[in-house]
Amino acid sequence: MTGVDFKKLKAESHTAKLKPLFAIIIGPSGAGKSSVCGTIGVSTLVLHNSVEHHGPLAARTAGRGEVVGLDYTVFNAKSDIDVEKTLANLLAILRDENVQKEFGAVVLDSATELQKIVAQTDEFRKYCLTDKGTHNSFKEGEAYIFLLKKYMIDPFVKLNNAGLHVITTCAADVKSLSEDGAVSECSPKLLGFSVAHDLIRAFSDVLLVSRVVDVDDETGESKSTHRLLFKANISKQSKDIKGQVLKTANFSPRISGFTLNELPDTAPADLSKIIIGREKQAKKA
Repeated sequence: MTGVDFKKLKAESHTAKLKPLFAIIIGPSGAGKSSVCGTIGVSTLVLHNSVEHHGPLAARTAGRGEVVGLDYTVFNAKSDIDVEKTLANLLAILRDENVQKEFGAVVLDSATELQKIVAQTDEFRKYCLTDKGTHNSFKEGEAYIFLLKKYMIDPFVKLNNAGLHVITTCAADVKSLSEDGAVSECSPKLLGFSVAHDLIRAFSDVLLVSRVVDVDDETGESKSTHRLLFKANISKQSKDIKGQVLKTANFSPRISGFTLNELPDTAPADLSKIIIGREKQAKKA
């Protein structure tokens, strides 16, 4: 006997509440990653470092609720980034109980930049250190995941359990485009095959945003918009020293609560509509 009350467990499963978004938004530069983060429809805290300073403005421009930007970067006396204090500051912000009181969503812009920061830390170097004092490059993937989990995933889980939507953005390299300029194939801009594989699978919701060119059939005029794509291919390859592909990981865009067949080819880049759609879907279950 395990001591688990399975009858109670079954009853609770029928009344379980739909969790808020736990999403990673992937897209190339200019695709609208930051903008779509402003469409959640609730008070949103956008955390960014000095490189992603444009993020909060783009999110506010989308205008589906109050958007507050906060740069978590800490500089030293020489005006260089103090990576250790920067990460400590990020963690302190994500753990601050006032965040749960003041906001309905937290966005970290971006996972790509966060990985670059953790790569410069003493924690990363020590994790990859051999007994002989040399750097073991084969430990890098494991080190990245350990630190990304510490500084993003773990605090995200706590915020999500507290009722907040949590989102990170991730840059992507475009492999091919369709005729309307939309991304048809891309690769997440993360260092290491295992990092992309393990990080993306940690998110319940995987969204791909792209700039799409619509042409008016009558006037012939073209208009550029941002769209969420669900049939495009997101993948990461592992190659040997000669450039031969060893393995490929595919990440299908997904929304928790929907099967892949229930998702459209594309949808407006509006997370408030995604949230409403999930709520309606949950009521059917």
